[in-house]
Amino acid sequence: MKSNQIARAAAIVGAVVALTLVTACGSSIEDAATKAAESVSQSVQMPGDEGTIKPVGEIIRGESGTTIELKAVTQQGDSTVLTVKFTAGKKNLEGYNILNPVLTYGDEGLEAKVNYNLTDTVDGIIAAGTPRTVEFAYDVPKAKLNTATLTMQIGLASAGWRGDLTKVKAAKPTPTATQEVNTEPEPTQEAPEPTSTLPEGWDKDGDGQIDTDAPVGDVGCDTAECLIEKNDQGGATTQPTFDPNSADGYGPNQKLPPLCERFPQDYGPC
Repeated sequence: MKSNQIARAAAIVGAVVALTLVTACGSSIEDAATKAAESVSQSVQMPGDEGTIKPVGEIIRGESGTTIELKAVTQQGDSTVLTVKFTAGKKNLEGYNILNPVLTYGDEGLEAKVNYNLTDTVDGIIAAGTPRTVEFAYDVPKAKLNTATLTMQIGLASAGWRGDLTKVKAAKPTPTATQEVNTEPEPTQEAPEPTSTLPEGWDKDGDGQIDTDAPVGDVGCDTAECLIEKNDQGGATTQPTFDPNSADGYGPNQKLPPLCERFPQDYGPC
C-alpha cells in the first residue's frame, strides 16, 4: 500500500508543479501542464459510483465500464481475507492505482489493520475488458464484520459497500460444458428361454441332463429304464442320466431295486 500512496502522491505533485509553472512561464508551459493533467486523469478510472456506499452484494461500476465485485469473505487464522474482482472497462486499469481498501467495523467504526503478509500486491496493468482477482487481508475476525464498511479506492476516486460481510460467500463455479445425463432406465435383459425339455427343477444348470438332486421319482419310475421308456413314449419330458460306471448299474440318484433283486445270493429270494 505504501508504494501505491507514493505513486499517487507523485502524480498529484507533478500536476501541481506543472500548474504552478503555468502561472510563472506563460502559454507554452500552460500547454505542457494541461497535457500532464490529462495524462494523470486518464491513468485513473473514475468510477461512475464514485462517492457512493452500496449494499453488500451489489457491483460498483465505473464510467468506462470498470466494475468491482466483492466475491468472498473468508477466515484465515486470526485474519479475514476479502476476495475482490476488478474488471477493466474500455481502458486499461493500472495496478498501482488500486489501493488497499479501508475496512471499518462495529458500532464505533473501528478501522481494521491490513495484514500485508496475506494481501496481494497489484502489479502491472489490467488490460481493457479483462478481470483480475485480488485478496486483501485484515487483522480482524470475520465474526466481527456483521456491521462493516469497505471502501474501495482507485486513484483519487472511492466507493464502497456497507452491510453484513459475514454472509458473503464465494459464488459457485459455472460449468464450462453441460454433460447430457441419460435419465432413461437401463434396459432389462430378458431371461433366456429354457432349452431343456426336462421338468422345472430337474435341470437347473441348463446342460440338458437331470441334476443329481432332481426329484426323479415324481414321474412314477424307479429305474433308469423306466425313465428312458417314458421319455420315448412322451410320458415324461426327461432324459435319464444313466451311468455305466456305477457299481450298481443305475444312473446317479435313481431309485434302486430291492436288495433281494440286486443281491439274490445274500438277500433273495424276494
